[in-house]
Order: sequence, then structure tokens, then C-alpha cells
Amino acid sequence: MQEKNNAPGSDPVVLTPDVIGQLRMLQKLREQGVLDDASYEKQRAALIGETVSVPAAPEKKQTPPETAETPAPVAEVPAPAEEQGGKRKKRPLALVIAAVLVIAAAVVLAIVLSKPKGETPPAQIEPAEQTEPAEQTEPAEQTEPTEQTEPAEQTEPTEQPETTQPPEETNEVSESPVARGNLAVIAAGLYHTVAVTADGKAVVAGTDNDYNMSGVIMWRDIVAVAAGRYHLVGLKADGKVVAVGDDSAGQLAARGWTDIADIAAGLKHTVGLKKDGTVVAVGDNQSKQLNVSDWTDIVDVAAGWGHTVGLKKDGTVVAVGSNVNGQCDVSDWVDIVAIAAGSDFTVGLTADGRVVAVGSNSGGQLDVSGWRDITAIAAGREHTVGLKADGTVVAVGRNSYSQTEVSKMENVVAVAAGDSHTVAIRADGTAVAAGIDFEGRCDVSSWNGLKLPE
Repeated sequence: MQEKNNAPGSDPVVLTPDVIGQLRMLQKLREQGVLDDASYEKQRAALIGETVSVPAAPEKKQTPPETAETPAPVAEVPAPAEEQGGKRKKRPLALVIAAVLVIAAAVVLAIVLSKPKGETPPAQIEPAEQTEPAEQTEPAEQTEPTEQTEPAEQTEPTEQPETTQPPEETNEVSESPVARGNLAVIAAGLYHTVAVTADGKAVVAGTDNDYNMSGVIMWRDIVAVAAGRYHLVGLKADGKVVAVGDDSAGQLAARGWTDIADIAAGLKHTVGLKKDGTVVAVGDNQSKQLNVSDWTDIVDVAAGWGHTVGLKKDGTVVAVGSNVNGQCDVSDWVDIVAIAAGSDFTVGLTADGRVVAVGSNSGGQLDVSGWRDITAIAAGREHTVGLKADGTVVAVGRNSYSQTEVSKMENVVAVAAGDSHTVAIRADGTAVAAGIDFEGRCDVSSWNGLKLPE
């Protein structure tokens, strides 16, 4: 590509592609405002080898530093061209390019120095502000789905193994007073009453009858008591048994027992329920009331004057001993949760709070079919006592000594029936009694701090 110099009187000049490229660069610098008209004309003249008279540039309000004027003389250095035969010689390309670069650098420096110092930093900061895309790491905040680890909280089903079937299999046992911890904390005999205190001691009311009944005050760690006609039995927390009173039939031989879970006392015999569900018995066996060695799966025991009763974990009942009055006719009982034995009758509490009874009804002690909401039962010589869910007490049977006059008893949590008296423990740990106070057996009004059923 060629470009002619149209200046008047000048010869045509052949421009190389390099020179043409430099001219185009100057043109772009001019268009971009980097070079003013005067600088452009000077540089252009230097490239094509002609001197151009350029009018002086108007003064600027902000005079650039003196260093900015140095490019002008440098730009005119290559301007004079040597003529040979009236023609200009072509200038060396390297010299031209060097001159252009020097001029361009000087011009750029002058422009930069001519601007206020405060303007440059903001312009250079803008690229840093473009790093805002780095703040678009909000997708990392979208890791909130990891908070949806609520399914891990749904591992509550893993807590359900606590309700494994093995414990459920023992639910039948838990229906019994023994499994529930409903051991007898108060008991009544012929002429005496005994109870457990909250600190594991025992208290007794009534006469000794030359049998040293007061020896119970030395007992410790007691959790349950039982009363025969003339002997008392205590169950310790470690499963051992203590006993005092009449031993004419060997009923106190229970003192060597271990691993016992519950106790009962008849007229002259003592019964023990072992922790493995078997039963042991000592004392009078004239009516075969001790024939309990083949019993299994027993959860509660009771003893009458000449018979022994056992509650099985399936809610059925077994009985051995005297059956003169039908007191052992319990084979058809079902859904029973507690039992009691009187002199010659037997009482059972059903799971729905009703009461059943068999045996002698000489004093009306079996008239319990209308009872409802009963939670505990007791049987005396010829009377039956029931504790209701509201803490009141009911009683039927012989009342020759006012032993069934219990209608005023309230806030009761445990009951017991003796030969001809009735005793109860209130929720506040005190005791109350009804019946004849012969030999002091009803002197319980001063008792306090008694153990409550668990």
C-alpha cells in the first residue's frame, strides 16, 4: 500500500507498510485523545519526512510538568531529511520506530502527570471492585440443605429398642404386687399391729403375749412385714428374712431364708416367695398348707389359718391346704392382680378393680361382689377390707368389735386386717385403726413417718 505526500512542490514519497502502520497508530492515538492535534502533526511529519508548520497549541489551565515538553525536541530530531538529487531518502525503519516509541511514551507520561493525583487511585481500584463475583460464594450458603439433617433426628425409632419384647414378656409379672413393689408395709395379727417406717425400721403395737413381739424394734432395712396369729415376719432389702414371736410349729425357721421377694404369715406357718418365682414354706403342715414346692411362676402369696394361696404371673391362682369351706376353690379365677387370705376364706382383686371371694361366709365377709374401683384388699378373721382408688375404705363381714366401721377413713394408701381390727396408712405417713383396742393393738395414732407403698 502506498500513500502520497500532497504538500505543494514536494515529490511523491513512497511509504512502507511499517510507516503506514505507525501513521495509523498515531491516528488512533489522536482519535482516543491521547495526542492533541499539534503532537499528531509533529509525529506524522517526522514519519513521512516533511516539516509541517503547526500553530501553537492553546495553553491549558493545568500546565503539565516540564518533563512533558521534552518529547517535542526529540520528535523533531529525525525531521530534517537528507536530499540526494532533489529527492528525500528513505529513513532507516529502526530509527523511525524508536522515535515513535519515545514520543508515545513521553506523551503518555505527560498526560498521566497532568491529571490530579487523587483521580488515579479510584480508577485503579475499580478492577478490585470487580472481584465482587468472589462474594457470589452464596452457593456455599446454599449448603443449608445440610441442615436438613432432620432425618438424623428421626432416628428416634432407635430409641424404641428400649421397649424391646423381653421386658414386655415380664409385663405379666409387673401386674403383681411384688413386681410393682406393692409389698405389705403394714400387717395385723391377733393382738398386734406392725408397720414399716420410711427409714426401714419397724414399729409394733399390741401385747407381747410372752412372745417378745417388741423385738421388731431392732429390725433394720425392712421393706415388708407379715403377721400371723402370734408371730411377726420381716423382709429385708437384701432378700433375707427376720422373724419374732411364737415358734411352736417352727414358723420362725424362715429366718434362714435368702433371695426372698415377698412374705406371708398364717396362723402357725410362714410362706416365702423367692425371686425366681418358686415358693417355700415352714411351720404347721397339718392341712398340707406347706405343699408348695412344685409352684412356679408365682408373683404373690397369701396365708390363711390352714391354707396357702399363690398368684401366678398369668393372672390365675393356686391354693393348697384346708378346703373345708371351699377356701381353695380358686382354680377358675382369671385376670387376678392381688390376693388375700382370711381364717378360712380367700379374696382376689381383678385387674378392673372388682373383687371375688370364696370360702366361709359366716360373718358376711364374702359380700364383695358390688365393690368397684378397688386398688388393694385385706382379709381378717371374718371380715374383708378394700381400699378404693379415691383413698377411701370399704369393709364387710363381722362387726362385733367395730372392725368394719371404716367409712371415715380418708387419704388411705394401704390397709390390713387382723383378728378383729382394721388398720390403715394415710398418704401423710400416719396410721389409723378401727375395732376394739384390746391389748393396745389399735394404738397407732402416734405413728408417723411410715413407709408408703411403692
